[in-house]
Amino acid sequence: MERTGLKMEEFDDDQDAFFCDEDSDTSSANSFSRLNFPVPSDGNAPKTCLICGDPTNCCHYDVPACSGCKTFFRRTVLSSKDYKLCKNGGNCDIVSGTRCRACRFDRCLLYGMNPAAMKIPEDTDFSSIMNKLNERKRTIQDTVEDEQEENSSSSLMVVSKRSPIFDQTLEQRDIDFLIFLESKMLKMRESNYNPRPYYGETIAKILEKKTALRFHDKYEKPKHWPIIGGPIGKLPFPPPKGPPKRHWLSIDLILCVEMAKTIPVFEKLQIADKTAALRNTLLMTTILTQSYYSLLEHKETIIMPDGIMPIIIPKITGLPGPTNLHYEVFCRVLEPLKRIDLTQEEYVLLKVIILCSPAASGLSSKGKKLLEKESEKYSKILLKHMQSKLGAQCGAVKYGKLMEIFEAMAHFAQRNREFHVWIGLTLGSKMFKTRILEEAMRMEERKVFWNIFILFLVLDWVKCGTVDVELSAAEGAIGRKKKPEDAIPVIEIRGEGKPMTSAQIRQLEEMANGGPLDIKIEKTWRPVECPRAAKRLDFVTFHYKGFLEDGKRFDHTYGRGPIRIQLGIGMVMPGLDKGMRGMCDTELRKISVPYRLSRKNKSKVWKHIPNDEHWLTFNIEMLTVEEWTLEKQFAFMDLNNDTYLTETELVKLADKNKKEFGKTWSNEDIDNVQAAKYYIKYFDIDKNDKVDFSEFKKVMERDLAKMEIAAKSKTEVQVKKSKEKKEKEGRKRDPGFAWILDFNNDGIVSVEESESADQVFQDDPAILPIFEDGKDEL
Repeated sequence: MERTGLKMEEFDDDQDAFFCDEDSDTSSANSFSRLNFPVPSDGNAPKTCLICGDPTNCCHYDVPACSGCKTFFRRTVLSSKDYKLCKNGGNCDIVSGTRCRACRFDRCLLYGMNPAAMKIPEDTDFSSIMNKLNERKRTIQDTVEDEQEENSSSSLMVVSKRSPIFDQTLEQRDIDFLIFLESKMLKMRESNYNPRPYYGETIAKILEKKTALRFHDKYEKPKHWPIIGGPIGKLPFPPPKGPPKRHWLSIDLILCVEMAKTIPVFEKLQIADKTAALRNTLLMTTILTQSYYSLLEHKETIIMPDGIMPIIIPKITGLPGPTNLHYEVFCRVLEPLKRIDLTQEEYVLLKVIILCSPAASGLSSKGKKLLEKESEKYSKILLKHMQSKLGAQCGAVKYGKLMEIFEAMAHFAQRNREFHVWIGLTLGSKMFKTRILEEAMRMEERKVFWNIFILFLVLDWVKCGTVDVELSAAEGAIGRKKKPEDAIPVIEIRGEGKPMTSAQIRQLEEMANGGPLDIKIEKTWRPVECPRAAKRLDFVTFHYKGFLEDGKRFDHTYGRGPIRIQLGIGMVMPGLDKGMRGMCDTELRKISVPYRLSRKNKSKVWKHIPNDEHWLTFNIEMLTVEEWTLEKQFAFMDLNNDTYLTETELVKLADKNKKEFGKTWSNEDIDNVQAAKYYIKYFDIDKNDKVDFSEFKKVMERDLAKMEIAAKSKTEVQVKKSKEKKEKEGRKRDPGFAWILDFNNDGIVSVEESESADQVFQDDPAILPIFEDGKDEL
């Protein structure tokens, strides 16, 4: 037996049995392939028939219904009766006892009674019946949606009697349905479900089948999961021939397709529109799914249901890595969701909004219009849900932040494509591929105009309502226009298929406002006497409390002790470093830092600093300011206080600066051991492989004198050019371990010096003389 180019005998793992529906007529019944309407979460049987309101404890044709409505629906379908339109315009109250067959049958269709669940006589032309029912159902749904849209702006909404009526609001009903779908998808994701026959199928072919989510109860979670719990042996490389036991990215892509089949708007789309929509959004949706469930496991990296963490695969297989691209794809992708603290309701709504993106190429005009309408609908539901939970203003603020996730997912989708190409180049013909994965990876990144479109619509919708709220945070998610002659939103500036992150958008917004935003300083309290105002290179000890834009505190140091750093050498984010200059002992100061000056590598001290806030505010309490001297600089580097600097001690110093303060070499190729050897040779006058303070002082004073001569030798023209090209020229010399980077002793570590340092450190140090007019000043 041959299916999808893969031989079925290859799949000999009984645990991975795949339930398919290849023999059933799926094309005609596709629009009735939705799952049963969710029953109570406690698993109890239903109590009321959704059609007529009579008592019942059964589900018939996938819907809680009584025997009378079951019989009525079956008889009507098999007899092909065509009830005329209701004389009351569809407003008959079936629950109250009105016997209108047209309205009763319409309610059966609206609530999702599934004709495909019937046992049909062999001589019945089921295909024509289904086509007829599909057309009637679409007509009814369009009529109900039009009525709801017309009445949505009214303070008193008039609901048609044939519309589904529940105890909860319509918005909550939609949210509950999405959560219900997600629970079935999760059940299969965390089970022995493995759709290997689909590995060779295209998205279009998978869409032709009925949703596999209806089999969710037939799968179980393997008892041996998680499979990684103890010591990890080295896996074989290259990997064994044939498909892997589980290809998790392909499985998650397929499950997203299975879920998309159950979304109501997809029932109205032609197969070509469904395929085009999913090619555009499938990878972004899958990344969102993997990230969300990894965070629920309290992990700092992507983790699969069986315990596999892709970031560690290179270590146990011998593959190259992990590289920066590995960390981008498997670790950094979690940060946008972690900052926002996504709830389950927000997650399922974001997921369906992404799936309903109308920005895909290849969509028909009708398909694009349907998806735009659905995107707007779910975006309104998301905003209303957050405002009902958080209040009008705070809900709108969080809505604006949630919209930024779209840009983040688009960015990480592009990084996944780059990673996919890298894996292909690394493994070559040994790389296992699936059709759906190749389709998702080949899809060019589309510019995410659609979420901007949604934001504008939702903002208009909110402002037209009864509550007038401040939506500056929500509007901040939309790129502002630059100069009038450009007339292009900031989000569109970086084209060519590489969407910008929200951080990059805000950075460009700063530029559009007339120049980069700078820090804001509020001097809360300052002592009358100030013996020493903090300057660059001074040592400062301080406490801080950090706050987000909405006033929520994200971190403070009062519970774990103060921080001691040296100013001006990269031990703290640039905005705080600049803001603490001029502070005195015991002074209190509030420093607001914009995004561009709040960047700092994650470290032990700065691990709680958010990565993507437009403004961060710090309340600083300065404890002590110590003037820089050579004695204090030496003591700062002498970690074990033995009055000597050694190679081992310098390597520990570099590791400490990186782990605790995120301070690293700008040249990533510099080896700490090689640099430490160079440093000792540079300062070790008596050649005993260690440096005492007297040696340190002599060399430092010699270099400081040369730096002073170099500074005086510059003419006014040179100074002017130096100021104009400050960024290109380099940065001021660091008196710590990085002192040796300034090879020509002019006080500035140029880009060229930094980039060549890894090569220079392999040789013995040499003091380069400074020339002027062809003469050696030394």
